[in-house]
Amino acid sequence: MYDDFEKFLDELSPGPTSRKTPMILYRKGGDKTDWTTPGAIVYVPTTTIVQIGSVEWTGAASLSGNISQAFQAKYQGEPLIFVQVRVTNPAAFVMTKVSTSGDAAEISWKSDSLVTLVRFSYIVYGGPLRSG
Repeated sequence: MYDDFEKFLDELSPGPTSRKTPMILYRKGGDKTDWTTPGAIVYVPTTTIVQIGSVEWTGAASLSGNISQAFQAKYQGEPLIFVQVRVTNPAAFVMTKVSTSGDAAEISWKSDSLVTLVRFSYIVYGGPLRSG
């Protein structure tokens, strides 16, 4: 028994032998490992891996471009990825198209004016990871 709540919370802190993972209670789709396949099956994911980061494109003034972002961990199937434009230089409206594989995300973008920098933030959901 814990004599106060703080000691209990200390036990929940991740250490070298334990790893906390995000909890997704249900996922609906057509394939257990490919999170991009539509379907009616409801899964209770037990090996969800979430990766979060940012990437930026820089270069000569352009109305479009693309950038690839390799994932630190590789998924067995296709993960879901959500991308948001965070910053452009100069400020501009930017549309994005994102395609994924278990290894990387490909972000293509188009702008309504010439830009020299576009910064993206992303969050990737998937699981389980590929072995090896």
